[in-house]
Amino acid sequence: MYEDSKLMDSQAIATFQYGVNFKVIGKCDPQNLSYVGAFTTQQGTFADLASHISKGHPWMPALLDEGATRCNSSANYTELLALDIDSGYSMDTASVDPFILKHCGLAIESNSSTPENHKFRLGFQLTTPLIGSEKIKIVLRYLMDLYPQADKACKDPCRFFFGAKDRQPFILNENAFLPASFVEQAGAWWAKQERQKAKQLELSEIALQKRRENYEREGIADDTDQCVEMALSYILQRVEGNGTYEVARDVTWALCSHYGTERAAQMMEAHSPSHGNWNPAKVASQFKEGQIKLGTLFYLAKLKVVLKRKISR
Repeated sequence: MYEDSKLMDSQAIATFQYGVNFKVIGKCDPQNLSYVGAFTTQQGTFADLASHISKGHPWMPALLDEGATRCNSSANYTELLALDIDSGYSMDTASVDPFILKHCGLAIESNSSTPENHKFRLGFQLTTPLIGSEKIKIVLRYLMDLYPQADKACKDPCRFFFGAKDRQPFILNENAFLPASFVEQAGAWWAKQERQKAKQLELSEIALQKRRENYEREGIADDTDQCVEMALSYILQRVEGNGTYEVARDVTWALCSHYGTERAAQMMEAHSPSHGNWNPAKVASQFKEGQIKLGTLFYLAKLKVVLKRKISR
């Protein structure tokens, strides 16, 4: 029914719900927008959203559960997805991109955008709402996979964006929607990602086991601790707002699988000290045997090394 009503009348301007804050203008500490009631629900069009942004006010695509603080577990409903482009993609290029021209409802510069370095946000309306933070995460990351220039730190369902005072849209397509099959496509993409991840983990574990067997056969001492120490040196320290929670969690659980929860918590406390909502001991206590192995740590560290090499070229 929702989809039918959205698409029934091509002459009517589509509206959707999103979160807004009218108190802040410009930037502030993100934690100052995490309290209960920081964002209220607004029904409007892309033109309404553009007007709100141009007044300098923060906004967020997803709606938070009633009475909840801003966190991923309380961002369980959205009719809108957004990308944050900080570099590597110009407004000129975006303005002629076929997918954006057809499916993007709003493109507007960020406050820090300059003629030399374009920074902007892209807003996309869904034909049906997404319900559940996990589903929102999957579909948003699929959209980000289509546009790898998007800021990876803005991948969480509870992500909000600061306003951009006096900026005007360079794309405003009031009745643009993502394809009706977009959510289904995202699910298939995510399943493929999970299969590839599982395969990589399996190969990592096999390689680790073979190495141990070779050491035993040749009478060489196991150097796992040294390898773990080196791998941890490549893992970015967990900092609130830098999009590293899932990596830090998986690393913690990988350490739990080999060292046990207590020692793993100590190791992660030394690597990424507790702060804000990050607590290594609490994360370690959530570990379940068999869900992640030590090979995950080496896999994530390897990804970091490969990325550094690509950047340095």
